[in-house]
Amino acid sequence: MLHDAERDVQDVGSHNLTNVYIELDSAERARVESYVLAFHPYQDTSDSEMRMGIFAGRYEDIFERRDGEWKIAKRVVIGDWSRAEFPGAHWSRGSWQEGGFPRGGRGENDLSHTLFPVQKISE
Repeated sequence: MLHDAERDVQDVGSHNLTNVYIELDSAERARVESYVLAFHPYQDTSDSEMRMGIFAGRYEDIFERRDGEWKIAKRVVIGDWSRAEFPGAHWSRGSWQEGGFPRGGRGENDLSHTLFPVQKISE
C-alpha cells in the first residue's frame, strides 16, 4: 500500500540489504541486524529539480516464527548517515531510458507482479 506522499512520485527508489547478522534465541525467536542502503528520487519543491536522497542505516529486528513462518515482530530503524541529494544525470547504459531495461513501477505497476502475483485471501 502506498502512502499519499508516494503516489505522486514517478521514479522508483530502492532499499538494499547488505550485511545481515542473525542470532537464534530459540526455535521460535531470533534477533537480526541488517545494514540498509536506500536510494530515493524526489522532486525538490524549491526548484522542481529531481534529486537523489540516500539513507544508510540498520534494521534492528526481532523475528518470531508464527504458524511455521518467520515474521518481523519488532523493528527499530537506525539512521547512520544520509544525503539530501546526489547530483547527476541518469547513467545511460544502466537506465530504463536508454539501457533497454524495463522501467520499475510502484505497487502493481511493477513488473515483479507478473512473477509474484498478489493472491487475494478470501475471508
